[in-house]
Amino acid sequence: MAYCDETDLYQAFGEANINRWADLDNNADLTVIADRIDWAMDLAYEYINAKLVRGHYELPFDTPPLIIIHLNALYAGILLYDARLMIDSDKDQVSRQRKTFNNWIRQILRGQLKLVDSNDVPLEVQSLQYPVMDESDEEDIEDYDVDFGVI
Repeated sequence: MAYCDETDLYQAFGEANINRWADLDNNADLTVIADRIDWAMDLAYEYINAKLVRGHYELPFDTPPLIIIHLNALYAGILLYDARLMIDSDKDQVSRQRKTFNNWIRQILRGQLKLVDSNDVPLEVQSLQYPVMDESDEEDIEDYDVDFGVI
C-alpha cells in the first residue's frame, strides 16, 4: 500500500524513464513492468514508515500529506533507477533526488519540516518514543543508520 501512485512517479521522473528503469530484462513486458513499479512504490512506503517511526507523527498516514506522497514517489523512482543502474551504467543521474529525499526525512524527524494535510492544517504531533538526533549525532550517522535504520 503505497502513499503514491504511478502518476506521482511519472510527475517526478517522467513516464518513459520509469518504464525504462522498471524493464530490467529489456523485453517490454508490461505486466512485469507494472509489477516492478508496484514493488518499488510498496517498498518505498515501508522504507518511509521505517524511517519516520521514531518521529513526530502517527504512522501509517491515513491521508498522507503531499510531501509524503512526493517522498514515496522519489524513493520508488530511486529504487527503480538503482536496479537499472546496475545493468546500464555507473553514472548516478538521480543523486539530486536522493539528497532531497534524505534531507526532507531528516528535517521531518527533527521537527524542522512540519507536515500538513490537504487543507494546510498541521498534522497532530505525537509524543516522541525515541530521542531525535541532534547535530552532534551527525558524526556517528553511518553507524546509527546501519544499526537502527534511521537517518
